Amino acid sequence: MDTYRFSIAWPRMFPSGTGEENPLVVDHYNNVINKLLDAGIEPHVTLYEQDLPQILEDSYGGLLSPLFIDDFVHFANACFSAFGDRVKHWITFDEGNDFIPYSYATPLSPPGRCTIGYPFYNCTGGNSSTEPYIAAHNMLLAHAAVVDLYRNKYGAAQEGEIGMAIWFRWYEPLRNSSEDVEAAQRATDFTVGWFLDPILYGDYPNSMKSILGERLPSFTKEESARLRDSVDFIGLNAVTTEYATTDDDVMNITITGYFEDWGVKLTNYRDGEIIGPYYGEYLVPWGLERVLNYMRTKYNNIPTYITQLGYGLNTTSVDDVIRVEFFSEYLKSLLAGMRNGADVRGVFAWSLIDGFETFYGLGQRFGLYYVDDSFERHPRLSALWFKNMLNPNLTVVSRS
Repeated sequence: MDTYRFSIAWPRMFPSGTGEENPLVVDHYNNVINKLLDAGIEPHVTLYEQDLPQILEDSYGGLLSPLFIDDFVHFANACFSAFGDRVKHWITFDEGNDFIPYSYATPLSPPGRCTIGYPFYNCTGGNSSTEPYIAAHNMLLAHAAVVDLYRNKYGAAQEGEIGMAIWFRWYEPLRNSSEDVEAAQRATDFTVGWFLDPILYGDYPNSMKSILGERLPSFTKEESARLRDSVDFIGLNAVTTEYATTDDDVMNITITGYFEDWGVKLTNYRDGEIIGPYYGEYLVPWGLERVLNYMRTKYNNIPTYITQLGYGLNTTSVDDVIRVEFFSEYLKSLLAGMRNGADVRGVFAWSLIDGFETFYGLGQRFGLYYVDDSFERHPRLSALWFKNMLNPNLTVVSRS
């Protein structure tokens, strides 16, 4: 493997959220980057991975305030200045379209805000029908401001590229009916188009504007112009698929929020048959090919990276046959999408080693390497499979 993707921790680099950076942290990341390059490994760096400095959340509400924009630009500027001479691939935000709904329409992800009395959740404050859209709006404006900074101040000299990574769950119509086709498109608009339409075309999808009305913030002409084409590439985190159908029951809910706004019911069964094997996520390889075809036709085949392709298992075993099956089948679908013309520049396996997952802690292990309680690393079958798959002189992996 010749690339490595990692994020820079804003709270460590700027303990006060802004101001002067911590030189020890700058030294740390310089060492990481230099060691990668010495080993012939290209760094791909993400600026924001759900790690807002707590002091900014406490002082002005974090992403709910436009003050977030200038502070994020300040952080990004320091990163470009310190590391941009060697880092040529930048991602502003990772999966904002996924974690923002869980942050501002459920208590499951920080800061865990949602409407008091909101169905299924016991939140202490928030507004599930407005705050997800406000937070996303400020994130998009921060992205555009950082890209503008990079292109105008650093891009030419550093010869790098900058983009955004999104979570792309493919929604397949449950039935071949106009209602279900529209439901699947609406679900895609509210998850993917919510972010990609503004950064590529300068505005939110028409379906969102029609359904949400004044609850959806609007862009000025200047903001729209700055947002349009504000990426050199899109990172795709695409690992699963669900069926979508119209949800008539949502009309009977008196307290609504982001998830109800879609008017879509999701299911993993069609005529009693499951969409794919389930071990934490549904294993649906053909969904990745659908994602790539959608990016090719809807978004003019903008260059993409598969920035997260991996499968979590609730086991510490190194004999991860299911994960090997996942990678084998999904890479076949990736190649099929590329043969259809999708402009894919690279793939990142998620992940190299077991990590501490936001929702699952150590309950879901994603690593090609198992990390035991003493932090020793042990190659799983999937690591050996990758090693052989990438070696042109080897063709078979022995499970022993």
